[in-house]
Order: sequence, then structure tokens, then C-alpha cells
Amino acid sequence: MKSTDMRRKRSLKVSGAHPMETLGIPQPMPQEARKDTKGREEACREAILRVFLEKTNVIAYRYEVAKDETTLWQAAPGEEMKEAHRANFYDYFTNEVLADADQREEVLARLTDACRRIRDDVVEYRVKTKDGSPLWRRTSYRSLAAEDGQIYAVVGLMEDLHDTTHMMERQEAQLKRDPQTRLFDREGLELLVNHQLMNLLRGEKGVLFIVGIDDYEELCEALGESACNGYIGTLSDSVRADFRGVDVFGRVKRDEVAVFISGRISIDIIEKRAQRILDLFLRVQPQDHAPVSFSMGISVTGSPAETFDHMVDEAEEAMLSARRFGPNRCRMYDEIKG
Repeated sequence: MKSTDMRRKRSLKVSGAHPMETLGIPQPMPQEARKDTKGREEACREAILRVFLEKTNVIAYRYEVAKDETTLWQAAPGEEMKEAHRANFYDYFTNEVLADADQREEVLARLTDACRRIRDDVVEYRVKTKDGSPLWRRTSYRSLAAEDGQIYAVVGLMEDLHDTTHMMERQEAQLKRDPQTRLFDREGLELLVNHQLMNLLRGEKGVLFIVGIDDYEELCEALGESACNGYIGTLSDSVRADFRGVDVFGRVKRDEVAVFISGRISIDIIEKRAQRILDLFLRVQPQDHAPVSFSMGISVTGSPAETFDHMVDEAEEAMLSARRFGPNRCRMYDEIKG
């Protein structure tokens, strides 16, 4: 059975009568007060945004789809928040911001898609810098839709990735390996080796082994360029299991394979590593061809200021010196200068 109070409330609802007691229902807000409240809300949101930007040092943005116009908010630590507008955003982004042409199609497709349907996504890409140094940016964004479902804006955050480890991971993912040899080309090898050199700690060494194939032109003429590339890939695969994942393998020249290692390494270990590489290479011989011989040069450094190019020069000079003593020899650069 319903209580008397429930019956009374139902009768009031049906009859349209008003109860005698005063209800705690807020009265309509005057128009001026509404504007004032809206202004306070906007000021509050702006204050929150300013604090957020100052603490994280990122760029917040809002892209107006219909106008192709972007509003950017940015604040460096201790500075006032700055607001900037940019028209023709996509043309600017394509030609002035993105550094890699290979990334443009994918990045623009994902951002454009956010203007057509609801997306909540994160994309990373390399941007142009004044000095040409590599800089990666992470953009997190979300589509905003009106009641009719139409996308009217995209909002998000752009953050420059200054962490060198993260940048190197992204950079390495973009580096190209030769599909036949599975080795980095010289440009990729240089980038990775220089990064490890810069991070050498006291007591650590960087070691570059360069192995040259003796009589390479004769081998290439007999087997063909494609078969030679496959053979070099097999050579490098034969020694990978003996090295760490952080050690770098690459191809310096057509007839030269390079291996770079770093850490607390003694001269005795370097010599054993060199002999192990030669032994494994000698086990891999091409079919229907005379046995292939090799020559190796080694460059060793303990300086974070050392460069890949200089180490290559040293290792190649040592390799040529070893070749003069006969096949399957190795020499360290310090030995020929000692």
C-alpha cells in the first residue's frame, strides 16, 4: 500500500496543484548573470590550461575543421601563456613542419581522418629544426563532434621528445636495412655508432671492427651482385648470435662489413672477439667458388668526443696493413702507429 505522502504527491502531479511548502529548486538565472558565469568558466579553463602548459612545457592546439585554422597555446616554464593563430594549417604542416617525406602520407592521413570521424589517437613524427638535428614530436589528439555528429574541431597536445633514448629508438625504427644483407647502410651505422660514442662512460671503450672481403671484385664477377649481397648477409648472420642486441652491424662499403661494440672491454677481449669473427666468417664459404679470405682492422677509443668517420679511417688503415701480411689477418690501429 502506498503511503499518504506518496498519494498526496501523485495527486498534486495529476491536478497541477502546487504544494504549500517551498521547494529548493533554483530559479532561472538572469541573462547578465549567465554571461558573467560563462566568463568565469572560460577564465577558469584558461587558468587550468596555463598551469598545465607551464608544468609540462607542451603545445596545446585546437584545429577548426571548417576554417582550416589552428589556435596554439604554449608557455615555457616561468613565462606567460602565448596564443597564436595559423590559417592554412595543413599546407603549413606538410611543407614546413614534417621533416620526412616518407612519413607525410601516413601522418596526414591519420590527422585528416580525425576531421571526418571520431578519433582518439597518438602519432609520432620527425620535425624540421633550424640546425638540422633530429627532433621527434608526439601529437595526442581527439575529435570533437556537434549534436548532429559532424566533426567541428580537433583538439590535442604536441610534445617534443627530447629524451635521447626515445629519439634513438624512433630514429632506429626509421633506419633502412638492406633486405638482402639485413645490415644498416653507412648512414644508419654512423648515426647509431655516434650515439653510443657520445654516451661512453669513464672506463668504457668503443670498438669498431671492419672486415674486408679479399678479391671482392673477382667474387662479385663470378657470383653476381645479388648473390654477393646474399653471401654478405649470411656472413653477418653467422656472428650475430655471439653479440648483444645493442651491438651494431652495418656495411661501410660494398666489400666491408662493420661491427661496433661498447662497454668495459679489455684488449684481451677485443683480440678474442676479432679472432672469433674471422673464424666464423671463414666457415661460411660460397658454393662453386674458391675459398674466400678476409682482412680485419680495428679501431679502439675511450673518448666520447670520438666520431664514427674517424674510427672508420683508422680501422680501414689497419685493415690494409693486415692485408699486406697475408690473408685472414687482423691488426689494431694502435699497433701500426705504436
